[in-house]
Amino acid sequence: MAYRSGRLSGFLCLHHQSSHLGDEFLLANQRVQRINLSYEEVDMKLAYEAFNWLRLYVGSGYLVHGAPSTVGAIGTQWGIELTSPVTFLGGSITPIGYADFQSNERSQWAMAQSLMAGLRFENARIGNRQLQLLVH
Repeated sequence: MAYRSGRLSGFLCLHHQSSHLGDEFLLANQRVQRINLSYEEVDMKLAYEAFNWLRLYVGSGYLVHGAPSTVGAIGTQWGIELTSPVTFLGGSITPIGYADFQSNERSQWAMAQSLMAGLRFENARIGNRQLQLLVH
């Protein structure tokens, strides 16, 4: 479920994540113990477009079900999106930048970060999304 009103936007969703070691690997390595990691998470994010070039967001997630049961339930995420007011080639290319930070109970609150910068091609689309070329 998504919501937008003026400069404020947000979403609430439930998603499922599951991961396990490949079956072929397990069959070839009988001494390796299989760990079934799966969970369902309620995730909510809010974003505010402070200026045309600056968007801030913050959110949190909570695991409503997890296996193994020792998986930490709470997670947080926040970040910033920058869009240059200066464009190139008649407005068809825009410099952009992103900084995303995540911390959760599953990783003992260690901070994960992702910094990216690049170009957004305003007239190039894949479905309803604009094409971006980013360096991570």
